Amino acid sequence: MVCFAQFSVYIHLDGGILLTVEAGFEHVHDGPYKGHRITFPITESGLMSVLESSIVSASLDANGDLRVAFSNGESLCVSKEVDCESYRLRIGGEEFIA
Repeated sequence: MVCFAQFSVYIHLDGGILLTVEAGFEHVHDGPYKGHRITFPITESGLMSVLESSIVSASLDANGDLRVAFSNGESLCVSKEVDCESYRLRIGGEEFIA
């Protein structure tokens, strides 16, 4: 499930995993060169296309940017902002904040 608030996106995944995005991010779909930078407040989104997909990989780079690849070939890159909370990842009873 994908939910939207004025300055947040909530991506609910299987197994009770929740990714909350509170900073700008890039959604890559329709091929490797079709990345769309999304900022808040969000006026439109193609994120619903990740529904029914599974996560193929997830990684953090040295800057703290979160990269998530989905089984449908799409991906998200959430930029770690220096001066604010960028994302939260809740897995089971643990929550990771960056």
